Amino acid sequence: MDFKPYDLRHVWAIRAHILGVPIKAAADNLGHSVQIHTKTYQRWFSLDMRKLAINQALSKRNEVELIKDENTGLKMENERLKIEVEKLRMEMVYKRS
Repeated sequence: MDFKPYDLRHVWAIRAHILGVPIKAAADNLGHSVQIHTKTYQRWFSLDMRKLAINQALSKRNEVELIKDENTGLKMENERLKIEVEKLRMEMVYKRS
Protein backbone atom coordinates (compact mmCIF):
# COMPACT_ATOMS: atom_id res chain seq x y z
CA MET A 1 0.00 0.00 0.00
CA ASP A 2 1.20 3.47 -0.74
CA PHE A 3 -0.57 4.89 2.32
CA LYS A 4 -0.77 4.17 6.02
CA PRO A 5 -4.03 2.75 7.40
CA TYR A 6 -4.13 5.77 9.73
CA ASP A 7 -4.51 7.96 6.62
CA LEU A 8 -8.00 6.51 6.20
CA ARG A 9 -9.10 8.54 9.23
CA HIS A 10 -8.08 11.71 7.44
CA VAL A 11 -9.81 10.67 4.23
CA TRP A 12 -12.99 9.84 6.13
CA ALA A 13 -12.95 13.18 7.95
CA ILE A 14 -12.64 15.05 4.68
CA ARG A 15 -15.32 12.95 2.95
CA ALA A 16 -17.62 13.41 5.91
CA HIS A 17 -17.24 17.16 5.45
CA ILE A 18 -17.95 16.93 1.72
CA LEU A 19 -20.98 14.68 2.32
CA GLY A 20 -22.41 17.14 4.82
CA VAL A 21 -21.98 15.00 7.93
CA PRO A 22 -22.32 17.34 10.92
CA ILE A 23 -18.92 18.19 12.40
CA LYS A 24 -19.98 16.93 15.84
CA ALA A 25 -20.90 13.52 14.41
CA ALA A 26 -17.66 13.29 12.42
CA ALA A 27 -15.61 14.27 15.47
CA ASP A 28 -17.46 11.79 17.69
CA ASN A 29 -16.87 8.99 15.18
CA LEU A 30 -13.16 9.74 15.19
CA GLY A 31 -13.08 9.97 18.98
CA HIS A 32 -12.13 13.59 19.48
CA SER A 33 -13.70 16.97 20.15
CA VAL A 34 -15.08 19.34 17.55
CA GLN A 35 -12.20 21.71 18.31
CA ILE A 36 -9.56 19.05 17.62
CA HIS A 37 -11.45 17.88 14.55
CA THR A 38 -11.60 21.39 13.12
CA LYS A 39 -7.96 22.14 13.96
CA THR A 40 -6.74 18.85 12.49
CA TYR A 41 -8.79 18.71 9.32
CA GLN A 42 -9.69 22.31 8.45
CA ARG A 43 -6.32 22.80 6.77
CA TRP A 44 -7.20 20.06 4.26
CA PHE A 45 -10.35 21.83 3.14
CA SER A 46 -9.04 23.67 0.11
CA LEU A 47 -11.10 26.24 -1.77
CA ASP A 48 -12.03 23.57 -4.32
CA MET A 49 -13.17 21.20 -1.58
CA ARG A 50 -15.18 23.93 0.11
CA LYS A 51 -16.81 24.79 -3.25
CA LEU A 52 -17.61 21.11 -3.78
CA ALA A 53 -19.15 20.82 -0.31
CA ILE A 54 -21.21 23.98 -0.84
CA ASN A 55 -22.39 22.87 -4.28
CA GLN A 56 -23.37 19.47 -2.92
CA ALA A 57 -25.29 21.08 -0.05
CA LEU A 58 -27.07 23.42 -2.47
CA SER A 59 -27.85 20.50 -4.75
CA LYS A 60 -29.37 18.59 -1.84
CA ARG A 61 -31.39 21.65 -0.86
CA ASN A 62 -32.63 22.02 -4.44
CA GLU A 63 -33.55 18.34 -4.48
CA VAL A 64 -35.50 18.76 -1.24
CA GLU A 65 -37.35 21.74 -2.72
CA LEU A 66 -38.22 19.71 -5.83
CA ILE A 67 -39.51 16.87 -3.67
CA LYS A 68 -41.59 19.32 -1.61
CA ASP A 69 -43.07 20.80 -4.79
CA GLU A 70 -43.81 17.33 -6.14
CA ASN A 71 -45.40 16.36 -2.82
CA THR A 72 -47.62 19.46 -2.90
CA GLY A 73 -48.67 18.66 -6.46
CA LEU A 74 -49.48 15.07 -5.52
CA LYS A 75 -51.56 16.21 -2.54
CA MET A 76 -53.53 18.53 -4.80
CA GLU A 77 -54.02 15.73 -7.36
CA ASN A 78 -55.15 13.42 -4.57
CA GLU A 79 -57.75 15.94 -3.39
CA ARG A 80 -58.97 16.48 -6.96
CA LEU A 81 -59.37 12.72 -7.43
CA LYS A 82 -61.25 12.41 -4.13
CA ILE A 83 -63.71 15.06 -5.32
CA GLU A 84 -64.06 13.31 -8.68
CA VAL A 85 -64.72 9.95 -6.99
CA GLU A 86 -67.33 11.56 -4.74
CA LYS A 87 -69.05 13.13 -7.78
CA LEU A 88 -69.13 9.75 -9.55
CA ARG A 89 -70.53 8.12 -6.42
CA MET A 90 -73.26 10.74 -6.21
CA GLU A 91 -74.10 10.28 -9.90
CA MET A 92 -74.48 6.52 -9.37
CA VAL A 93 -76.76 7.09 -6.35
CA TYR A 94 -78.83 9.61 -8.36
CA LYS A 95 -79.17 7.22 -11.35
CA ARG A 96 -80.35 4.37 -9.09
CA SER A 97 -83.15 6.39 -7.58
